[in-house]
Amino acid sequence: VLPSSRALSEFLGRAWKSGGERVRPENLRIRAAAVRTGVGSFPCWRLDFLSGGREFVVYWRMLRWWYAENSPGFLMQGEPALEPG
Repeated sequence: VLPSSRALSEFLGRAWKSGGERVRPENLRIRAAAVRTGVGSFPCWRLDFLSGGREFVVYWRMLRWWYAENSPGFLMQGEPALEPG
C-alpha cells in the first residue's frame, strides 16, 4: 500500500492545470477512500483542496503500480478534471 505521505509527494511533485489555469492546492486534506470502476473497486487516497476559489477532489492510487501490469487498477481521477501542466 502506498503511504499517504508518498501519495501527497507524487501529487504535489507535478504541475497541474484545469480549464487552462494552473492549479495551486491550498488547505489540502488527504484521507482513505475507495473508487468503483468498470472492472472492480479499488482503495485510493482522496485529496480535497481549494485552488483559485474552486473546490477540487482528486482520487489518487493507493496500490503500487508495476509498469508491465496489464490491468493496473485505478491510478488517478480528478473533479473538476486535471491534466499535467
